[in-house]
Amino acid sequence: MLKGAVAKRYAKALYEVAREKQATERVATDMALVAKTVQESADLQKTLLNPTIPMTVKQQIIADVFQTSVHEVVINFLNVLVQRHREAYISVLAEEFNRLADAEKGRVQVHIESAIALSDSELSNVKEHLTGLQGKQVELITSVNPDLIGGVRLTIGDRVIDASVKTQLEKFRNTFAQSSAVR
Repeated sequence: MLKGAVAKRYAKALYEVAREKQATERVATDMALVAKTVQESADLQKTLLNPTIPMTVKQQIIADVFQTSVHEVVINFLNVLVQRHREAYISVLAEEFNRLADAEKGRVQVHIESAIALSDSELSNVKEHLTGLQGKQVELITSVNPDLIGGVRLTIGDRVIDASVKTQLEKFRNTFAQSSAVR
């Protein structure tokens, strides 16, 4: 997927510069702020993604919005993205940068999606188990998705572990349909 390849290449370049400046944590926080701001502002998003708006105007808008709140490395990086028409990748780049920073610090984010809210003791057990499996400090990000019916779906980096009732029912239905089609 081009988006993933582009994100990894640019995020790695940003990470190298941030590490040289000893600002990886700050840049990670700032990139998350930029991504959130762009996602939440329809006007800013439309402006950055509009190919008819000149590059210099976009760069001035970035300076006006972020100059006082983010590290200079982030401002320079955003300007490069605008120059290379990669503005659409800001949120993906922020996620990829965060993954690189976490990996260096021995951390991993695990998204856990469940049909109902998990109790603190359940989350603690999951975190403890995953910490043992991953060998890294685990940060759980939880969400509730009633469509799962039951069970959980874990996302660790690019890997998805789906132990939801919904998926099990879909597998059963597909197996049943295939066996019925064979007869």
